[in-house]
Amino acid sequence: MEAYGFYLQNNIATPTRIGLHVKQRDTKPDLTWADGQGADCNVHDWYVATDPWGSDHYPIWFGLDGLNSGRAQGELRPPTGKPIDPAPSGLLKSST
Repeated sequence: MEAYGFYLQNNIATPTRIGLHVKQRDTKPDLTWADGQGADCNVHDWYVATDPWGSDHYPIWFGLDGLNSGRAQGELRPPTGKPIDPAPSGLLKSST
């Protein structure tokens, strides 16, 4: 994918799916790709939430530069409108 200008945003140490059985491990099948990297990338603050909301996959949250969602800077809410579980300290601060 990097040959086409797309770069993996995932933290490779962070699982995105919960192993549901003794013989299953937590895995990382959910990938976030973005065009550009470093300062050229508009994806920031990528993290995996700790509450799977009843799924076997954890929600993935990230910010996008250059998009106006009508929300206050740094405020993230899922489509349900429920507050998300707390992110690590400082994670939701705007990068601008």
